Amino acid sequence: MNKVKGIIVNYDKVFFGELTFDSQIREVNNIQSINEEIIIIPGFVDLHCHGGNGFDTMEGWSSIEKMASYHLAKGTTTLLATTWTSTFDHTYNALKEFNNNITENSNLKGVHLEGPF
Repeated sequence: MNKVKGIIVNYDKVFFGELTFDSQIREVNNIQSINEEIIIIPGFVDLHCHGGNGFDTMEGWSSIEKMASYHLAKGTTTLLATTWTSTFDHTYNALKEFNNNITENSNLKGVHLEGPF
């Protein structure tokens, strides 16, 4: 188990606390104060993400994976890879490896098709 102390920003309050976690948060405890200036917030959700850090959904799986990794490092815990309006073939080729490569542990949760689909 891992632990982190910080200022916890929850949906309805802000408090000094300590999180105990592994792949999930297991325990949240209030504490009196902390020395660290760590702010603990919920992960961001992006339902419309075309790209990031120079990577674009329309460039295919390798680019999608790198884009998702970049966003995860910046706090986006859930995102939908978003295509842009293009031809059917271009969109198909960009996404054809998506289902075969997506993993349960990824922050990628699906695709948002933009355009005439």
